[in-house]
Amino acid sequence: DFFSFNKSHKINSLSFGSYFPGINNPLDDFTYNLATESSASRVWYQIKVVPTIYRSIDGSRIQSNQFSVSQYTKTFKRTKVTASTFSSGQVHIPGVYLQYDFSPIVIEKSETKKTLPQLITRLFALLGGTYAFAGLLDAFIYHSIRVKKID
Repeated sequence: DFFSFNKSHKINSLSFGSYFPGINNPLDDFTYNLATESSASRVWYQIKVVPTIYRSIDGSRIQSNQFSVSQYTKTFKRTKVTASTFSSGQVHIPGVYLQYDFSPIVIEKSETKKTLPQLITRLFALLGGTYAFAGLLDAFIYHSIRVKKID
């Protein structure tokens, strides 16, 4: 019976290639529970896979893939299954479906080391921003107090 079909599932691990630092596999340890649902439905995962080249600081190169996923659930009306309803497409088969789409674009991800001039530039930018914000805050407080004294 389509209406008592349990579509609950657990995905322990799903990957498309080797592990590299910073990779996120969104379906790892994913659980979907539909045991209490009393109608026929279809769970559909649309997975977009993107080839990735990872270059580490030591020069090693890992070719792998990253992916994103969208999940859809469609519930069907209860229909009596006959030869005519089945052949006309009025009967849908419940289940768990995975659809893959491979991207033609490659992502290159590289580890880089920050140089000393970059560190100094960022430090001075942080100090300059803090100084500018403190000046604006001081001017705001000064003018607020001055307006109260005039009243």
